[in-house]
Amino acid sequence: MCALSEDGYIRDEAAKALGKIKDPHAVEPLQRAVKDSHIEVQMNARRALMQIMPKIDLYFIFFIY
Repeated sequence: MCALSEDGYIRDEAAKALGKIKDPHAVEPLQRAVKDSHIEVQMNARRALMQIMPKIDLYFIFFIY
């Protein structure tokens, strides 16, 4: 993911794109993005994780990461 980008918009769009392609290799970068400084990035990283792993526990996504 564009984790090195200082632009929150780019990281946000990257999280959305990773959710759309549903690539399991994106899980690790998305886990890091859940702790991003921008709330939009955090929320879209969570959404992407739910798209990639639809059976994942919502509690895990919102409270453990």
